[in-house]
Amino acid sequence: MFGTPIRKHCIKALGICTLVTLGLSVGIRAQAATPSSWATQEIKSAVEINLVTDTLVQDFQKKLTREAYVELLVKTYEASTNSIINIESVQNPFEDTDKAFILKAFEAGIASGITEKTFVPEALVTREQMVVMMVRMIKKIEDENQVQILTASKNSPEFNDQHVISSWARKSINLAVANTIVSGTGDENINPDGFSTSEQAIIMNYRVFERMLEEDLLKEEWQDRLENYEEDDTITLETAAAKIALAPPMQIKAIVTASILNLRSEPDLNNPNNIIGKLSSNEEVTIVSELDAWYQVKSNSQITGYVHKDYIQKYDPSQPVSDVRTQLVAYAKNFVGTRYRYGGTSLTGGVDCSGYTGQIFAKFGYALDRSSRGQGKNGVAIARNQLLPGDLVVYGYGGSISHVAIFIGNGQIIHSTSSYGVRITALDGYMREPIIGYRKVIF
Repeated sequence: MFGTPIRKHCIKALGICTLVTLGLSVGIRAQAATPSSWATQEIKSAVEINLVTDTLVQDFQKKLTREAYVELLVKTYEASTNSIINIESVQNPFEDTDKAFILKAFEAGIASGITEKTFVPEALVTREQMVVMMVRMIKKIEDENQVQILTASKNSPEFNDQHVISSWARKSINLAVANTIVSGTGDENINPDGFSTSEQAIIMNYRVFERMLEEDLLKEEWQDRLENYEEDDTITLETAAAKIALAPPMQIKAIVTASILNLRSEPDLNNPNNIIGKLSSNEEVTIVSELDAWYQVKSNSQITGYVHKDYIQKYDPSQPVSDVRTQLVAYAKNFVGTRYRYGGTSLTGGVDCSGYTGQIFAKFGYALDRSSRGQGKNGVAIARNQLLPGDLVVYGYGGSISHVAIFIGNGQIIHSTSSYGVRITALDGYMREPIIGYRKVIF
């Protein structure tokens, strides 16, 4: 917890002496549900200074949605910096929302979509997602106000469920824990996959705001900005309405990379009774939505169901699909589980990293050097934003190449690891060695 409550620290200085009840606070139109006993005091303090939104106070113990949380962050950011995020020239990339505060969060880099075209405003927010968005907001405030709010720590926190934290959230969680923004759940776990509630979001946001206020890191007009947030938001939306045009509908396509892929009525691999169809290799499908490790897709025969992300590959319909790349990735996945063997070149008996990539590419007529050092110089160097499935990812230290992998899309690589053999892992975060290059071999 950051220091003492704002109510004791600053409300008196602002001339606000009347204590308000949660259900009758100024600026809160809806009758609020009762918060948990542990949350009551800090929520009162947050309500007193309008550091809440109408949506969140309708039910303090309700599960937190992306839309509700993003609005709180935008309100806090604009109050802290005495600014309004300009969205007049922003083209809305989302097909499922046109709310101004969501576009503001997107424009400011506080929140992004679930997919390129969907924000999924009603999706529930996990603890690790909440922390990541909070840290993004804080860093935006640091940049705008030219202050330092978060202090980095060399010591990473240790939790029993540390291994469950997503690689993309680990840095933000470590930073938040080091700055006492968030803590464990009381059983030496951080519970990154647990869903957050409205009261948890309000309190975490309040503690951050309290720290900024105590250390005089906010713009002086923060109180007026909080009180007038709804008016400012309406004005922004009205003036931007003519320019915030929904992007033309663009369907997200994907190609099946497995030889045969089951289409299921629900995202569950263990239920043999939920198979409603089968998709064939290289069949094109349309992605409807995304849920954890699954895509909901519509087949060419207009059947909608779920498929696991590991067996389809997204692509841009405006660009030609490379059958070679798609087939290479599908072929490479056939050997997941093959054991690691130093110097090995057998896709079934044992391979090392360069033996694996060399044999995969050889299947499609591409001759790579035998060593990872040599393969790190095959083809041509490309930038990360040019990376496509079927390109090589090179790892090492100080320019010295020690490992090579094949990029398969969706932030993942397939490679032969010394500990587990051939497996699919994240592009970032798995290898001890940093990425030192990307190579394009397929033209």
